[in-house]
Amino acid sequence: MDNIRRGNKQLIKELNRAIVINTILNYGPVSRTRISEIADLGLSTVSNIVADLIKKELIYETGEEESSGGRRAILLEFNCNDRFVLGIKIGLDGIIVGLVNMKSKVLDQHFIPSPIKSNEKIVLEVLIKAIRDLINKNHIKAERIVGCGIGVSGLVNQKEGILVFSKILGWKKIRFKEFLEKEFNFPIFVDKDVNVLTLAEKRFGVGKKINNFICITIGKGVGAGIVIKGDIYHGSYGGAGDFGHIIIDKDGPLCYCGKRG
Repeated sequence: MDNIRRGNKQLIKELNRAIVINTILNYGPVSRTRISEIADLGLSTVSNIVADLIKKELIYETGEEESSGGRRAILLEFNCNDRFVLGIKIGLDGIIVGLVNMKSKVLDQHFIPSPIKSNEKIVLEVLIKAIRDLINKNHIKAERIVGCGIGVSGLVNQKEGILVFSKILGWKKIRFKEFLEKEFNFPIFVDKDVNVLTLAEKRFGVGKKINNFICITIGKGVGAGIVIKGDIYHGSYGGAGDFGHIIIDKDGPLCYCGKRG
């Protein structure tokens, strides 16, 4: 029972920390009092988390809030160029590896052709080299990378970080998370490319203030990302939003899936 209690306390601490970080990212520069109000957390809890984040140089104090009387509150801002994120888009047209700061600003990106119809070993070797090239080009230490997100065309097991199958790419069972986390000292997150696009629309685009919507992409294939109650809906097996081949003209052009029309 004590282990469960300790585990629950640690989880709550991590959740509260994530809430404070997201609040500063979205509303900064912002005061401790305002963070407490927005996040619905106690001021002492916020102050303790903020002190730790300042010590780790993730945030910094920047100026004072305008006051209508009384002591002016000190504003907090995220140190957006102290930590970085990698974003990777994998599709038929190629692979784009992007370096992004904590304010979601793209600082640099690298394009390479997709190794179509290649095995897992070749795919991962190509990706590892592309990541290393981008990090080295920008003279960034690997420990400054807080995570890497991968959006890939195909059926994805998001929890395991595995591309199960991609007809377009000709790939099968690519274990991105397992092997890339062994190679690099930061977490790897993998999802369908349309879900990643939908998440961006939810955070930055037209879906920012909408809790239920569908984002549809039309290209070599047709896909959809589904948001329900503010979260991406993956379905039981990660295939939510996959239309499959819908025949419009039985004598139409040949599709990459082998069907016509």
